[in-house]
Amino acid sequence: MSNYNRKLAHIILQKNNHPIYGGTINDKSITRYLEELNNKGYLIMFYPMLLIDSYEKPWRGRMYVNDAKDIENFFDGENGYNKFILHYAKLVKGKVKAFLIGSEMVELTKFKTSDNKFLVVDKLIDLAKQVRGILGKNVMISYAADWSEYHHTDGGWYFLDKLWASEYIDFIGIDAYFPLTSNDKTTYDIN
Repeated sequence: MSNYNRKLAHIILQKNNHPIYGGTINDKSITRYLEELNNKGYLIMFYPMLLIDSYEKPWRGRMYVNDAKDIENFFDGENGYNKFILHYAKLVKGKVKAFLIGSEMVELTKFKTSDNKFLVVDKLIDLAKQVRGILGKNVMISYAADWSEYHHTDGGWYFLDKLWASEYIDFIGIDAYFPLTSNDKTTYDIN
């Protein structure tokens, strides 16, 4: 991102001289790709995905925090999550119809303070507001909840409702990996 070059960037972990996980293509390639898709008439949703660079390749949904200070650092630290998302919002401005501010951060979004506040949800609302300021009112903005995250935490709190109801969120996004039907065939099957 922006201030990094080959000499300054962290090298992604490798196995047999190949990256062990996907990575990010350069900004120029993203821009060219989006322009090509737009020229072909596609409506584009941009979905920045946070990947964790470690040999175990943990899922981003397992990231957790211990306290409010960790949340502040994750979002607003020098190379924090907000910088990541806002960089891409600026990059894709005028090239997308929808933009996701994050996805599947199960352990983070359900973190609750002793006074029952879901600070990550508040941070996501603030981030959505910032993205709205960049992309404008004609781009739809959301967060893609994991299918295990969207309904409630283990304690029964519907903590994402505040996010979904925010004036800066345009639709409820769910990464649904469960079957939508148990039937092999429906009346909507196409031969």
